[in-house]
Amino acid sequence: MTAVLPLVSIVVRTVGRPELVEALESLAAQSHTNLETIIVDARGDGLPSLELGSDQRLVSTGSPLSRPKAANAGLSAVNGDFIMFLDDDDWVSETHIENLLHALSNNPAAIAAYSNTQRTSANGELLDEFFSREFDVAFLRRDNFMPIHSVLFRSRVLTAGCRVDESLDIYEDWDFWLQVAEHGSFYHVDKVTAFYRAGGDSETTVETEREKYEAKSLSAKWREKVLGKWAPTWSPAELNEVFGTFDSSDEIADLHKHLRLSQEEYQAALQQLGAEAEQARRELVANFDKERVETEKFTRSLVRRVDELRSDLENLTEENKNLS
Repeated sequence: MTAVLPLVSIVVRTVGRPELVEALESLAAQSHTNLETIIVDARGDGLPSLELGSDQRLVSTGSPLSRPKAANAGLSAVNGDFIMFLDDDDWVSETHIENLLHALSNNPAAIAAYSNTQRTSANGELLDEFFSREFDVAFLRRDNFMPIHSVLFRSRVLTAGCRVDESLDIYEDWDFWLQVAEHGSFYHVDKVTAFYRAGGDSETTVETEREKYEAKSLSAKWREKVLGKWAPTWSPAELNEVFGTFDSSDEIADLHKHLRLSQEEYQAALQQLGAEAEQARRELVANFDKERVETEKFTRSLVRRVDELRSDLENLTEENKNLS
């Protein structure tokens, strides 16, 4: 008897950008085939040019929706045992859902699983930038490190009351993962199967990490709102764990170790180079002395030959005089 594949619901928030086609194509190519795609019309015009497939449903209120409201509209329409978000400018590899389902099947205590994510340029060119951190709830309380489409979570979190906070214009995904993390751990699948396009409309991109903590920045404003919501619920021990994520002493010690080893390797290489240079010098001197001896020997031989030729010339000259 063939096992029934679990149903996975994917919530796609869209404002009708051209990249939506690529996002939906990446879902159509999934190796896990029991999917339903909930396309949420955040633009509010019904997306008249969109042609729906057999496993796709459109959710439209007829009015524009903010990012959080669009997410909740999609969550209200899902039927699957597992749920994933995918914004219309991102995409996933064909094994993305299969890999995450496999991880959750093998780790029943995990409430969610997530993959590594590679950042791309606005035109989809792959960049050498990755989201690939191991799960650490203390670090999650400090910052989000999981792009929204990298995560597959169990739908029972909805029954437990998890919803996207509609008061958050940005960082709504960070807040949502904090909610989900209240119900279990996340399993990290160390493979790149999700792709995050730069230049989206989430407004979470910053020029430098420091900008997140500068009071006047937009990023800091919304971080403060998330932290203002959550920090009062964390125990002193949990807050202390958050502070511990800023401690880089182990990394610094490791860097010092590598620096010391590098210096030792440099000194050893320098000594080896010096020994080789000295050996080369000795060989050069020895070869020079040998060549000098051979040259002097050859010179003496030439002098003797010249003397012999001079003597022969004198003898010939004398004989010539006698003949005449």
